[in-house]
Amino acid sequence: MACSILTYFQVMPSYIDYMTVFAIKFGEQVDASDLRFSGFKERLLLSPVATGTRSLSLPQLGLSGRSFQICFNLKSVSLKKAVGVRERWQWSPRQAVFHHQFDAGHGTSLWIMTSARDDIQNRIQELTGENGDEEDRSFETPARSFISSLAVHSVLAQWASEDWRGYIRWLEQVLEEKTIDALRSGTFVPSSEDISFVQKKEDETNRVIMMLRANGGILESITTFYQELMQNHDFPLRNDPDCQRAIADFMVELRDYMHDFQLHVDRAQTLGKITADRKNLVQQHLQAHATAKMEAMTSQAQQEAVTMRIIAVVTLIYLPATFVSTLFSTDIVKYQNVEGDESYSSLALQRWFSITIPLTLITFAMAAGWLARDKIMAFFRKPRRSTNFDLEKLD
Repeated sequence: MACSILTYFQVMPSYIDYMTVFAIKFGEQVDASDLRFSGFKERLLLSPVATGTRSLSLPQLGLSGRSFQICFNLKSVSLKKAVGVRERWQWSPRQAVFHHQFDAGHGTSLWIMTSARDDIQNRIQELTGENGDEEDRSFETPARSFISSLAVHSVLAQWASEDWRGYIRWLEQVLEEKTIDALRSGTFVPSSEDISFVQKKEDETNRVIMMLRANGGILESITTFYQELMQNHDFPLRNDPDCQRAIADFMVELRDYMHDFQLHVDRAQTLGKITADRKNLVQQHLQAHATAKMEAMTSQAQQEAVTMRIIAVVTLIYLPATFVSTLFSTDIVKYQNVEGDESYSSLALQRWFSITIPLTLITFAMAAGWLARDKIMAFFRKPRRSTNFDLEKLD
């Protein structure tokens, strides 16, 4: 069906490229990279040479063969869902592609618009309906039809310029709410989700800048096209006073929209710089928190190491004495000369000291030797810087 319509009205093939941004397979999600696609194409068939070689004259269809065609796309944004906290609001970027052709001989005007929603259709119906201005829906003469087509351009430019201020303001607010603690408090403890959130908003801000610049470039291309059209000697309406006044007003209106787009770009660029700075600040807080945590773990490990050393020293002191005492309490060692009920033996105590003290000294000596051996091995395992001497220079 679409192929038949495009063929019937001799629509230039470039419009199909613009329509492919809406072509996705069932079950697939929309590719966000298509939002980067932007362009403006024009085709002039006004001169006698072009009229005779590249166009068709079909008077029964209101086509004289002297015409121009343009196709372009514009992007807009709208609040899709405003429920719950502000940071969970959903904004939806939207784009639409347009084809316009105008027959300068018969005044036939054609618009083909491709969009995922019907908001543009409703605006055009209001413009050309019974409640619209008479001058915006008058097609009696080629001049009136040309002026009415400029009104459609104005509606499309207005659609592309709406809600950008609210979207940028929302990005500023959610960024401020999410990162204000990082500015006010030195004890702010961020999470990985905070980093992801700020990074996402930075990507959205860059996307806003890209779309605003694209819209401004398209409006500038439209302005240049109509300025050159009114200077084209083959355009029969170039000297019409009403068309000249309408073009002058139309140029002023488009320049206002382009100025608004540039202001939004400047504001979004400032927001992008602030977002990048806030992301670095949150990362610094996260790194500082991780460093403090590592320092606490290191201090705890040092305390545990000191405790283990104390336990080791105490063990070295008491281990020989405990071993000797256990040995003396068995039946291996007995002193039969103890009289009566006495349990004390000076000879036994003397033997105990004579065994315990040397054994303790031997234990400490072995421990010291073991530690010295570990230090020496650790010293030789360390990487050393090798000093290379140039023997030729020494000679």
